[in-house]
Amino acid sequence: DYLTATFQGIQPLFTGGKLLAAKNYAKAEKEATEIELTKIENEAVTETVTNYLRSVLLKEVVKVRKDVLAGILEHKKRAQKLYNEGVIANYHVLRANVALSEAENKLTEDESNYRLSLLALKNSIGTDTDIEPADSIKFAPVTATLEESLEMAVKNQPILRLLDKKKIGAEQNYNLSISTFLPTVAAFGKFELYPEYLSSLEPRWAVGIQMNLSVFNGFKDHLKVQEAKHLENEVSLLQSDTRKKIELWVNKAYSEIAKNKVKYDKLNSTIELAEENVRQNEKRFETGMGISLEVIDAHLMLEKARLESYLSLFDYYRSAADLMLAVGDPQSILKIWNN
Repeated sequence: DYLTATFQGIQPLFTGGKLLAAKNYAKAEKEATEIELTKIENEAVTETVTNYLRSVLLKEVVKVRKDVLAGILEHKKRAQKLYNEGVIANYHVLRANVALSEAENKLTEDESNYRLSLLALKNSIGTDTDIEPADSIKFAPVTATLEESLEMAVKNQPILRLLDKKKIGAEQNYNLSISTFLPTVAAFGKFELYPEYLSSLEPRWAVGIQMNLSVFNGFKDHLKVQEAKHLENEVSLLQSDTRKKIELWVNKAYSEIAKNKVKYDKLNSTIELAEENVRQNEKRFETGMGISLEVIDAHLMLEKARLESYLSLFDYYRSAADLMLAVGDPQSILKIWNN
């Protein structure tokens, strides 16, 4: 039996760019992961904003339903009074009762939807505490132009930034595949702990430089270079295609904002007309010149106009939130909302 033990150290001097490429690739992957986190955070913010907007909308819807219910209830009382006085037929009272029941059913349904929206909002926030939105939904203008939005999207959109890092990773992968055609040079040193067992030709210690170069391995390295080059081209084409889709996304969201703003503006005059229609029909009914159905229809028309107005505002802000997500700054919707 004999003992043998050796300390050996190797220090690479030249690796054909392998170490630098690996370092740059790892750095790009780390930054890409951080950008992916930002993307997920942005989506979480947008989801929370959307759920909050839905809760505010349904809160306003419930309020409208209650106002309509109160109006129809008051109409029913007047109809019952006029019927008792022999001014109108029982049909008008019955029609008022039917309208009252329908209004109560709609109110109950929307109150249930409102409670569900609050649960969704609590889930987005990540809390078990009971919450209720204090805001009311009102119009505030989006001041950013389309050109500014497109410029911000190119600069801040996490998807584009993520692809930039993926392109760097593909470039470093190509550099790594090229390095296999270059020699590797390293300094080495060793020291034997049990020299008494060495032969006369074996030194106790040695230092030197070694070089390794692969001459032929069946074109495997060449195929890896081609694969890396194609991957680099693929990422470049994906960047171009994604940028066009982001621009389309921004244009679509901006167009939706403008469309819903126009719709909201036009509904304001519709609401004024519907309110006047309710007032006139109630007066006509009280004087015996109108019928119950006309009063109820007037209340329902006012309800529809008010609900459509709130819905257009909801769509307006939801499109604004979508635009902010597209440009990579979803929290800026708060600046618009707070104005």
